[in-house]
Amino acid sequence: MGFSLEEPAARPLLTRYRGGEATRRYYQDAAIRATLEKIAQCQTRGWPKRALLSLATGAGKTFIAVNILSRIAGAGQLRRALFVCDRDELRSQAAAALQIIFGADAATVSAGDEKKNARILIATYQTLDVDNEEDTANFLTTHYPENYFSHIIIDECHRSAWGKWSQVLTRNPDAVQIGLTATPRELEVTEDTRESQADARITADNMRYFGEPVYEYDIAQGIEDGYLAACEIQRSQVNLDDTGITIEDILARNPVDAETG
Repeated sequence: MGFSLEEPAARPLLTRYRGGEATRRYYQDAAIRATLEKIAQCQTRGWPKRALLSLATGAGKTFIAVNILSRIAGAGQLRRALFVCDRDELRSQAAAALQIIFGADAATVSAGDEKKNARILIATYQTLDVDNEEDTANFLTTHYPENYFSHIIIDECHRSAWGKWSQVLTRNPDAVQIGLTATPRELEVTEDTRESQADARITADNMRYFGEPVYEYDIAQGIEDGYLAACEIQRSQVNLDDTGITIEDILARNPVDAETG
């Protein structure tokens, strides 16, 4: 793969897991190894240090991310890491998993506390207050200088990490950047509009930015292996009159016509 196991970049591959070797499913181990191999390859060849993992919902992407950071930290190569997501539920899930291994060294960022004493920060884009205008001060730019993080993991990167939220990546170009998703986003820009050009920036196309997934595990394989439950599709119709939602409730949310915008 273009690097030697004697090189510093390969140290995470040779670092043991905490808790022994039997705590992961086979595909989780393969995903972790593939990510560490890609990072080592990028480091030795001078490429941008980026990797994309595509695994079905419920396959344990957060668990994989935690173990990747654990191996890197065990190799002495973790300076500061950021785990960023777009929902509070995902932030809480990641914090609980990271704190099992890193304890108080993993902390959740809040609007009033940047948690600079921790090595691993868990945050939402909303907490970081990233904005469309790159020269506008926000929580991210105020508290975390450029290249503050050595490692960044982006959960659900198909719907986050692009557009206005890509500032997290552009301010840390030297960091190892790992995208997690169940559905990698590929983008074909067919219009020359301000909106379409904004979509085309940086990570709107996961494949173009991160490269092909270093490991893939889809829902069909998960069902076949017995790790994921088979889906049953239920078709139904919803009558808004039966929900208790009034026209006043709808108008208060400033709706737009679904067809004309």
